[in-house]
Amino acid sequence: MGSYWNSSLRRYGLLLFAAAVAGQSSPSCKPIPGDDHWPSVETWEALNETISGRLIATVPVGSTCELGKYVSYSINVEGPDDVVAGIEFAKENDVRLVIKNTGHDYLGKSTGKGGLALWTHNLKDIEVIEAYESDYYTGPALKLGAGVQGWEAYTAASDRGYMVVGGTLYGLSADNVLEWEVVTAEGVHLVATPSENSDLYWALSGGGGGTFGIVLSMTTRLHEDTSIGGAHLQFDDSVIGHDAYWEAIEAFHSLLPPILAQDTSLLYSVHNNSFSIFSLTAAGKSSTEVIELLQPLLDELDARKVPFAIQIDQAPDSSTTFHVQPANPRAVLSDPEANAAVTRALREGTASDDFFFACQALDMSRNASVAANAVLPAWREAASHCIVVGQWDYSAVAVAQGRMQAMQDALVEVITPSLVAATPDFTETLVRALLDIETL
Repeated sequence: MGSYWNSSLRRYGLLLFAAAVAGQSSPSCKPIPGDDHWPSVETWEALNETISGRLIATVPVGSTCELGKYVSYSINVEGPDDVVAGIEFAKENDVRLVIKNTGHDYLGKSTGKGGLALWTHNLKDIEVIEAYESDYYTGPALKLGAGVQGWEAYTAASDRGYMVVGGTLYGLSADNVLEWEVVTAEGVHLVATPSENSDLYWALSGGGGGTFGIVLSMTTRLHEDTSIGGAHLQFDDSVIGHDAYWEAIEAFHSLLPPILAQDTSLLYSVHNNSFSIFSLTAAGKSSTEVIELLQPLLDELDARKVPFAIQIDQAPDSSTTFHVQPANPRAVLSDPEANAAVTRALREGTASDDFFFACQALDMSRNASVAANAVLPAWREAASHCIVVGQWDYSAVAVAQGRMQAMQDALVEVITPSLVAATPDFTETLVRALLDIETL
């Protein structure tokens, strides 16, 4: 995403946070427990006193185990002073600094051997602002602590007659952000908006987490709540055979762009022999309207004699819907030859049954963001965003380790090149940043 950074961030970009924390006299490697310059117990105790006892030492569930790649200590962040204390400690003692919320980082950035984690998961404050006013937006807004999870935000908004979003109708979450409360790598506590600290606002709105500073809270637009139409659909190859199954997948993708154009979002999965739309959401649509927008797909499946199971739902609000229920550009899915190439890539990627594709489909081409942001432009043109999912075997036996290495090789050397070739206009972003758990 570097080519999309604004002029000020181009100069230092991803290096900003690392350089500020490392300091001028740091050795090339951070210390780990056992090294000569690892902080003493007394030094850690002094930090704990500074943050009023909120330092947590990592203790494995199995007491005889080593820490492995986990951080050594975490600060249970309750406010900006805790973050500033953690940053200053990391600078003074040359300790690796990690930002952790729930810990679900694909690339392992939320942990690290010998690290001090700033744990923001318990920043759970939620505030509904009925009349937010600024030069760039006037209306209802929701302020969320960094630890607030999606379901908590949906519930809080719905309880007041609103919905907080990320989807086809109102855009990505990054498009709706009004302001960020941040502690920078220099230890400065500030607010970033489209008009104040605008370069930081731009970068944080879609530019990647854990890179530009430590976010304490976010304020986002709210939208009037509405009923949500929904659907679930499944089919497999048990009756029609394997080739016909993949032809049906190709037909689904060809019909996906016009479905998305009707303010609809989908979550679906593609396996070697089964397909499932496990959540279709259509804001403001009735059950009848959901059937109508899906009718071309249902007719196509009927024409191909594909047996399918479908369930149509209608929820009274967004909160109820939430509790119930690499990118493919729209141009590719509308082009028969390009769509066929995508189908071949999906078929090849799932053939071994080691992997399946979990995809989110939405149309970001028509949404207006609060202000310019760092969202990768490919998101605006894509119809479907997919991740390759495989089950990792943590057994220590050589057979399991060998199989995991083979899966990793297949992902890097076979599946990824196939996907890239099928979508040539979309450069790889994190597709090659495969996490190696042995080198965190």
